[in-house]
Amino acid sequence: MVKGRLSLGLESYQIVLAALMLLECLMLTYWKGFLGPYVSPVLLFFVGISIGVLPLIADIKESERSSHTIFNGQKGILMFFAGCFVAVMSIRSIFTDYAIDAKYSDIIPQIQTMVSRLLHGQLPYQIIHFQNYDLFPTYQPLQWLPFTLAEWGHFDYRWIALAIWLLAVGVFVWKAVKIGHPMVYLQTALPFLFFIFIKAKEPTLFAWTMEIMIAGYYLLLALSISSRSIYIIAGGIILCLLSRYSLVFWLPLYFLVLLFSWNRQRTLMAAGLVLIGVLLIYVLPFLSQDAGIFIKGYQYHTGAALGEWQHYDGGTKPHHLFQGIGFACYFFDFAPGNLEQKLSLLKMVHLALSGSVVILLGLLYFFKLRTYLEPRRFLLASLNIYLVVFYSFIQIPYQYLMIVPLFASLPLLLPPAQLATAAAD
Repeated sequence: MVKGRLSLGLESYQIVLAALMLLECLMLTYWKGFLGPYVSPVLLFFVGISIGVLPLIADIKESERSSHTIFNGQKGILMFFAGCFVAVMSIRSIFTDYAIDAKYSDIIPQIQTMVSRLLHGQLPYQIIHFQNYDLFPTYQPLQWLPFTLAEWGHFDYRWIALAIWLLAVGVFVWKAVKIGHPMVYLQTALPFLFFIFIKAKEPTLFAWTMEIMIAGYYLLLALSISSRSIYIIAGGIILCLLSRYSLVFWLPLYFLVLLFSWNRQRTLMAAGLVLIGVLLIYVLPFLSQDAGIFIKGYQYHTGAALGEWQHYDGGTKPHHLFQGIGFACYFFDFAPGNLEQKLSLLKMVHLALSGSVVILLGLLYFFKLRTYLEPRRFLLASLNIYLVVFYSFIQIPYQYLMIVPLFASLPLLLPPAQLATAAAD
């Protein structure tokens, strides 16, 4: 036992961690903003951070495998398929009740336009004209390319997002079942419990956004951290890097930890595969036609953020800033200057904190934690902490964005021994 660490049995650790995740989910759904717009985001932030901190400070004592390991695994698999059935049936009703319409949300119409342009031999990254405004596409390729399958198959785009999420949850459950720990029931039930809570309180998250797909990507990334395959490691990074660029600050830490704690040649090969993936999926097909695509998208996103800050409903303050999620409300009310200056300050703070938390975590690992903490376990925890900081200080704290760190934290429930084995390879 390392002095100063919290000694916990594996079951106790998993129960505490699951309780924190469940609390985080409830604060995004049933209890959203229940302590008001200023206190709620602070509590949500500390709950999210605690999920990442607990694995760093816990000295986990693993128990012996149960003699009912196979039986537990079979039950876990049955629970997974039951959860899939519930998810599919729930989503069907949502798709029926909520039509895809740009007047409610332009997320899916934007994706439809980009897919249509691609299939007709046009550059997807051009101005999109909606009824009352023009939009420059801001989505990275893997946020819209998978939906070409729906266009070819003539079925609802939203099934693609659900399928990717179910695939990610399936991989997570498979890993839990493979380990054979008795807590496989908890690990299997939790992602579907999150799904049910979100569906009950925020059905439009599934109807008008594709964030469940992004949550699936980040869950796959988190699961890939324990892999020994450079292809799986690179694949997890590519999925997230080419769907949302929010990962970019954390990637150097990921690379450095693997470089100094794993096989250096494999680490460099994985980095090379990531570069090749970016080149083949983004640079050659799109940036080569218009090198300013990324900058134009970033500039449009900045302008859209200001528009959201200027959006008053019936004289009230902007809804997405004051729903009890994220710290943008503090900058809106208390930062000096006009709205542009307030937003600019938040942007600088966001970038500074996102970079600083990675540097701080890196220093903490290399000067202290690496002496007793498995590197893959540290990477999982640091990813969660980073995502919580990144999304808490984002300019528009849309509720749907916050499910990404929630689902990405699930692999922290897996026993540390699996991560230690991968790290030692």
